[in-house]
Amino acid sequence: QENLRVSEDNLAVQQENLKVVQSKNKVGMAPAIEVTNQENQVTAAQQSVKDAKAALENAKMNFNLLLGYSVTDNVALTDGLTALPFPEMTST
Repeated sequence: QENLRVSEDNLAVQQENLKVVQSKNKVGMAPAIEVTNQENQVTAAQQSVKDAKAALENAKMNFNLLLGYSVTDNVALTDGLTALPFPEMTST
């Protein structure tokens, strides 16, 4: 979920940057290639959001499989998860 949030935040920044570059271009302070480059950045950020959404859905489905639920079930965690350290291995 954090990955998706970061991707969405980046998209918003790229879209705002595009508006700025377009405004600069209209008054002759930025060349057209700069607008094109920023449009490409927006397109890449949009793809990142799509990829993050797909990865989140895949993670949810895999989680459901591990728990023995249907992959389409909507399982909501009500508590945080904390990684525990592995116990030290001793040779016998």
